[in-house]
Amino acid sequence: MQEIWVCQHDNCLRNRSAAVLAEFQTIALPDGITVGAGGCQGQCHLGANVQILGETAKSTWYCSVKPDDVPEIVESHVRSQTLVLRLLNPRLHPGNRA
Repeated sequence: MQEIWVCQHDNCLRNRSAAVLAEFQTIALPDGITVGAGGCQGQCHLGANVQILGETAKSTWYCSVKPDDVPEIVESHVRSQTLVLRLLNPRLHPGNRA
């Protein structure tokens, strides 16, 4: 089971995280994937933040996510298991960002 958490804290809300969450909720996701509103992820300066928790303990952290980025995250990360390098949080995924 995978979980997708979209931060809904102050700074992320100012960076349209409510619209990002709404976009995730409009896309048909594969079985076993849930989307929810998350609390502060401690990366406020990089909002809107999206955290994807996978089957393992490792999480993927995307930052500066806009509503238009959501279909790419779903297609690449969720469906094809390919990271969206340009959106990876550089602090939490050093050396992986395009």
